[in-house]
Amino acid sequence: MAFDYWGDLPYVFGRCMYIDDKWQPRFTHPRIVEAFATWGELMKNSPPGVTAYTWYDVVKAFSQGIAATIWFDASLFAPQFENPEKSNVVEKVGYSVVPRTQYGHKTAFWSWGLGIPSRSPNREAAWLFIEWATSKYMEERTVPVTSGPTRMSTLNSPEIMRKLPVGLPEVLEESFKIAEPSLLYIGSAEELTRGMPDALHLIYQGEQPEKVMEKLEEKATQILKQAGYIE
Repeated sequence: MAFDYWGDLPYVFGRCMYIDDKWQPRFTHPRIVEAFATWGELMKNSPPGVTAYTWYDVVKAFSQGIAATIWFDASLFAPQFENPEKSNVVEKVGYSVVPRTQYGHKTAFWSWGLGIPSRSPNREAAWLFIEWATSKYMEERTVPVTSGPTRMSTLNSPEIMRKLPVGLPEVLEESFKIAEPSLLYIGSAEELTRGMPDALHLIYQGEQPEKVMEKLEEKATQILKQAGYIE
């Protein structure tokens, strides 16, 4: 949601749009405020108890037909929606790229990476494993189960893509074109992100988005000061 409303504005890699090049938080930026306000408004149309939902609750609610849509979420849930043993909506799900905002068209790219520690005594073997785990041979076996391709060649493979739910391959291809890395690569990332759902819940409960985001920015400023990023 935040990336879509941030739109065509640049940002510092590893800080998302939340921290500028001088390490100043910008949760009060109009586009970020609007994104959180829209998110909170959408939550008002959610099932009761949504503020306590885990990922499992979200998947269960949609799979059982309790929720009509899942907004701004991940392709990896598709296999669970299409599993006849766990879902009541098999072959009834439509997939779409996130809607364009007046500021541009962006989506977040999230991934679980495969890394090699610099001090590893088995770096060569680890690299060979990564090559194998992300190879076309493995993609042919994992993508139909996970809906999570890691190679462009996989997206361009009709043999693999036709094994995905109808409509999903096209959405994945279009989404990758507008995707931006969405992780905060800083030491205080956990503290910063922990305050975001708290702010969102307050907006959902009816508090003014501008005031809520001001408090979030104040809290973020203190966290960055304590971490030594700003004086």
